[in-house]
Amino acid sequence: MIVRRIPAAILFLTLCLGGQGSDAADQDPATCLQTAGNQMQLNLCAAAIERIEEEKMTRSYNDVACHLDPAEKKQLEASQNAWRAYRMAWCDFDAGGGSISGLNAGLCSADLARDRTRVLDSWPANVTRDRLAPCRPGP
Repeated sequence: MIVRRIPAAILFLTLCLGGQGSDAADQDPATCLQTAGNQMQLNLCAAAIERIEEEKMTRSYNDVACHLDPAEKKQLEASQNAWRAYRMAWCDFDAGGGSISGLNAGLCSADLARDRTRVLDSWPANVTRDRLAPCRPGP
């Protein structure tokens, strides 16, 4: 659970240090990790990459959910909650300890979100989405 608090701690430190680590996080995520000059900048890069992948996954999740009836949405939500619990447990374990744990946790979470996005985007496996019921409005 400590690993999940690291992005907030990084943000706090960045603000306290006058933004000394923010330049790396403001860069393109593809190059951010290569140009970061210290651990704080690396952690900020990982947090930015994690946020981007989380946003992509959320869009894919919503693209699936809009085709579902209420019972199916409950199943999808249960699946997503179980997946999030797995991701948190795995990335907490995988992160290890020390100053690099924030970087490891962020990149782990981003990698797993990218994988989950691919799974969501491939649903349904046997029919194209345009053959499904139209998207239903809703939360």
